[in-house]
Amino acid sequence: MSSQGPESENAADLINGIRSSEPTKTFLHKMDNIHKRLYEAKAAANDCKDPVPPRVQERLADLIIKARPYVPTVNQVSVGVCTVASFSGRERRRVVFKGEGAPPECCAFSGKYGQPCYHGAAAIIQVYGEGNLWKYIHPRYLTSTWQSQYHNVDFELPSQTAIDEAFAEARRLVDNGDNLQVPKAIAPCVSLVVS
Repeated sequence: MSSQGPESENAADLINGIRSSEPTKTFLHKMDNIHKRLYEAKAAANDCKDPVPPRVQERLADLIIKARPYVPTVNQVSVGVCTVASFSGRERRRVVFKGEGAPPECCAFSGKYGQPCYHGAAAIIQVYGEGNLWKYIHPRYLTSTWQSQYHNVDFELPSQTAIDEAFAEARRLVDNGDNLQVPKAIAPCVSLVVS
């Protein structure tokens, strides 16, 4: 947990002269928001029963639509190689299947993003069907990975007493002056007179 977000927000508010709350309240408000978002995401992940999360399902549905202009020609299924051409016939790609859990090799997109490109998606749909497209994406996009991100993650807010003690100690250190930084010297402005 970092206070960087609330501190930067406070600094911006101070510069703009619009700060209307104490830094402690701003900090606690931010912590409450982070706490709420974390548990909402954790609940959404745990409630998902599909093999891929909804946002990945949307991406795969879009991929199916955009793969329709490509016509795969299966020439060596046993070896796992397809040739995919566009309807115009000008573009031809060689698609090599690497197995489930990995997108087929075709172009740099699939290797970089872990999802099949349009050519790879067309080949997967032709050989294995639309319902199996999710099996050929990187495991980082699966629901099981999404759920494991939140496994054993707890975000409990400290008690009000602990927060008050921390802010009291910070205030004491500031009032003491030992921990204050010396301000940086600012060079004087030199005005140029043009005659």
